[in-house]
Amino acid sequence: QNCLKKLNPDLICLAGFMKILSPFIINKWKNKIVNVHPSLLPSFKGMNIHNKVIEQGIKISGCSIHFVDNSLDGGPVIAQAAIIVKPNMNEKELSQRILKLEHDIYPKVIDLIAKKKISIINNKVTVKTKKHINMTEEIKGKQIDMQQALGDMYGIDEALISFAYANISTKEL
Repeated sequence: QNCLKKLNPDLICLAGFMKILSPFIINKWKNKIVNVHPSLLPSFKGMNIHNKVIEQGIKISGCSIHFVDNSLDGGPVIAQAAIIVKPNMNEKELSQRILKLEHDIYPKVIDLIAKKKISIINNKVTVKTKKHINMTEEIKGKQIDMQQALGDMYGIDEALISFAYANISTKEL
């Protein structure tokens, strides 16, 4: 807490932190703390995610990048990547595949935040990309296919990607 006060960071990125942050830190850096979680939030909060997915026979799993709030693995979801859980997949294989997704999308989310293309409006994530800024007039009032947009932007085709599912909107310039 004292170190963070001295540093006064613009963004705090958590990965494998496995601790609950104090309300002071969360409130002081509200919407400036992001976390990667190995499930498609809001499903499977907490720990031992991959074991639960395998045990429950879940067909699709993945990871989420989200802003941190005061709830456990809560806060507005920024991005998610998903894979199909194969019937013969074990916990280790699932963990490795999801970790690869995390390593793929987390830096891209941080890049978008650093470029000020991600913001929160009414507790919903808003993503501004050139492709969608140029199309704002055309798509006003329609659902945006961010999965396709992100795939186009970053050439991602191994995983299904979406930004905050239905919480996407474009900002008028």
